[in-house]
Amino acid sequence: MITPVSGLRFSKAGVLKEFPDLKDDVEWKIKALERLKEHIKELNSEKEKLEYVKNELVKFGYEPLFFQRGGFRPQKFRRKI
Repeated sequence: MITPVSGLRFSKAGVLKEFPDLKDDVEWKIKALERLKEHIKELNSEKEKLEYVKNELVKFGYEPLFFQRGGFRPQKFRRKI
């Protein structure tokens, strides 16, 4: 199943570690999501974006199964043993 970035759950502690200025903001989730989208847009290539998202999510226990590049069919990640 493929999920949009807006489907990610954020912890307030993690967001405050990255963006301390959102401490007292009521809309901290929305602003953190926008900043994440902007950061991903700033990356140069599709491969860099893929690696960034994969490496960040693995830290929190997510295991990516598939990736998709250039609108082609999804491909399986190769597991490193």
